[in-house]
Amino acid sequence: MKAVKEHQSWFSLGIIWAGAVISIPSLLVGNALIAGMGLSKVLLVTLAGYSVIVLLMILQGIQSTDLGRPTVQVAGQVFGKTGSRTILSIILAIACLGWFGIQANVCGAALADLLAKTGVNMPVPLASLICGFVMVISAVYGVKVLRVISYIAVPLLVGISIFGLIEALTGDSLQIIQHYKPEGAMSFTDGLAITLGSFALGAVIAGTIGTVLAVVGILNYFTPIMSILSAMIPPVAGVMIASYWVLGRGDKRCWHEVEGVNVLGVVSWLLGAVIASTPVVLSLFPSLPQVPNQPLIGIVISFVVYYAGYRLSAQKSVILEGK
Repeated sequence: MKAVKEHQSWFSLGIIWAGAVISIPSLLVGNALIAGMGLSKVLLVTLAGYSVIVLLMILQGIQSTDLGRPTVQVAGQVFGKTGSRTILSIILAIACLGWFGIQANVCGAALADLLAKTGVNMPVPLASLICGFVMVISAVYGVKVLRVISYIAVPLLVGISIFGLIEALTGDSLQIIQHYKPEGAMSFTDGLAITLGSFALGAVIAGTIGTVLAVVGILNYFTPIMSILSAMIPPVAGVMIASYWVLGRGDKRCWHEVEGVNVLGVVSWLLGAVIASTPVVLSLFPSLPQVPNQPLIGIVISFVVYYAGYRLSAQKSVILEGK
């Protein structure tokens, strides 16, 4: 029997990630930003947001590579074996439900518009339902199908993006862009929250429920969903970075999985997530006092709380052992 291939090539994984980054819903992020910002501000927000995303991906990717384990297992040190599987499962479920629904809704709206041009009228909810089931079927077959789809879709999306960029920067279009005035007003931090929140995952577990969300029109709530995701997910990285890169100095020999639940890690993440989510939740109720959205505050709080808590507990252990 042939040995099972344990690792994918960097190119095959790279093409899949390229398909995720330049997907149509990702372009929708740009549409949401440009509705409330000028072009120069949008470019600055996008650069800042995706720089943070790439940095987190690099740190988490190196850690998983060092340990040869997936993220859920790697988080077993900071959240505990049981805690990591529970917390990350909940976070990923919420992220997958929202993002899957948005993608299915975007695809359904595009399909309905395309059919309308050929004289076929299909309601957007029905089109979204069909697209959702197609996406679920492709997800069932995993990375192999995603790789094939990405090999086809990525070159097309790159070509369309380049064509659109050329059209936007030539002729009268360039003057229109230069004199563009956004209809709304979006702050830098709100734009950053949308950009960070766009970094979410899709999975077959979320497929059925996500498709239902697409049918009921989840796309109408795109901005708050992205903001909530940007509040919940980064604090996880804050705790893990504090543990592995700062306290453990990036040494894989210092890593070990904790049985049960690591209360310090859970509390650190929860504090960061709740505080970061507060401005988003308050924005849904205009009559309540509003707090400025600070999308990076969650990762900073979770990092600081875990680091300080670990140091204090370690110091207390030394004192007790000395008695």
